[in-house]
Amino acid sequence: MDLRPNGSIGVLVTGAALLACGACGARTDIAPLPGSDGGSTLRQSTRASQTESDRSSQGPSQTDTGGVDAGCGAPASPRVLATFGTGISNQIPFALAVASGSVYVELLFGSVPDAVVRVPATGGPPERILMGANGTPSMSPFSEAPLVTDGAFLYMVGVDFTASGIGSSPTVTTYDLATGAVGAIPDPPGTSPLDVSVVRATNEPGAFYLTGSEFDPSTSDLVHWDGTRAVVVGVLPEWCYDLQIVGGSVFVLGAHGFYELPVAGGTASEITPVTFGMGSALIGANSTSVFYTVDGAEILRRTVATGATISVASVPGAALDSGSAWADDAYLYFGQSQSWSGLLRVPVGGGPVETFWSSDRRIDAVVTVGCEVFWLAGDDFPDGLPGELLVARE
Repeated sequence: MDLRPNGSIGVLVTGAALLACGACGARTDIAPLPGSDGGSTLRQSTRASQTESDRSSQGPSQTDTGGVDAGCGAPASPRVLATFGTGISNQIPFALAVASGSVYVELLFGSVPDAVVRVPATGGPPERILMGANGTPSMSPFSEAPLVTDGAFLYMVGVDFTASGIGSSPTVTTYDLATGAVGAIPDPPGTSPLDVSVVRATNEPGAFYLTGSEFDPSTSDLVHWDGTRAVVVGVLPEWCYDLQIVGGSVFVLGAHGFYELPVAGGTASEITPVTFGMGSALIGANSTSVFYTVDGAEILRRTVATGATISVASVPGAALDSGSAWADDAYLYFGQSQSWSGLLRVPVGGGPVETFWSSDRRIDAVVTVGCEVFWLAGDDFPDGLPGELLVARE
């Protein structure tokens, strides 16, 4: 099972055009649940406070290629699928998910509640499908946490300013992709409402999320929503704010530690200590490994089956988090947090950093689906350039 944010994120792609390359090394953003026969996975990344990331089952199982292109061919020239308003008009795209031949983008509207729009994966004008509403728990303005999907629903963290007065995040908002119905995941029985920091989806109906409060950082709960009920499946020893899932393991990042626990529930074990505010982040995951950094520069890869950890690359100034990065079975994609230089990538087995798309734009979200790479280029305030959704072949 896989979990962001950025996004990672969940992604389920069933459109034939997106499945044309079955051996590209890409993964879906939703991981198979233990005991399921889910196939390859691809991780969704969105900006989080993001993230992740999530997985979807997509065709035959793929093997981690260690960064070797498995058959996508030469990269195609990027093309723009949709254009959004500039920051001046408060239409800033920052979260991305893909499902059933459509791309879903969350837009930040400044002081106005956020919106989610749908764009055909082949391109076209954005269609608004959801608009936040202050003071309504299931329709609260959506936070800059992962926008994820299990293929049946979109999930997003809600931030209710009016009801709480302090901008807490008490809910996970759900959107039914078939009917358009909007709802909210109920609190687990016997628990009090707490802030939700991140949500990730799986390839079976449902999602996982973390609850807790940075103002009371003693514990965090890992909650599983199976589409019918919410259950606490793990308790972390401090406030935690991001997670990824690979196979039967959940990886959780807290203020002081990086943890692993069984996806079915159990005791969390610390992998390594971290220092909040010093660059530590869960970057993403593919079908075999989780990627993280403890200093904001060195990308580390931990193979889940063996626990072996290697250094993939050191990239000072990179935007390394599960919001603006994405890992598949061939490459890790990311942007820069300081001097914007477009979309970069590095083989997951280590190697030189490549420029996939050269531009002085900010990368707000990226996801790979088969041989296709989708990403959001942030709007440029000084030049008033609009935000864009782009796609290119891997």
